[in-house]
Amino acid sequence: MNETLLSYLLEFSFLALLGFLYYQFQKKRIINNDKYEINESILTIFGKIESEVITIKNDNNVNELSIYLESLREYYENDELRELRNLLLNPPSFLADEIKNPMKQIAIQIEFHI
Repeated sequence: MNETLLSYLLEFSFLALLGFLYYQFQKKRIINNDKYEINESILTIFGKIESEVITIKNDNNVNELSIYLESLREYYENDELRELRNLLLNPPSFLADEIKNPMKQIAIQIEFHI
């Protein structure tokens, strides 16, 4: 009886270890894919904001948007995810909704990694 119980415990432990390793592998794969999507999305947002700077005619808005873009780039390059998320959640009010909505989605993805 002791030998069968011990063999069941060893089998269960081995299967639990395999399950845990598989879980860790999948988690790492999902997080890496998500980081790739975040990077691509942020670079797209940078391009949209730069094109918005060109089309805006109000000097105050251009200055505010330029400062906002510089802050975004600085936080992105320094991997300061919490500050980047906060900036993405609070864009300038005059920014178009076509740019604001993807920024909020990116902020939600970033929140997963904080």
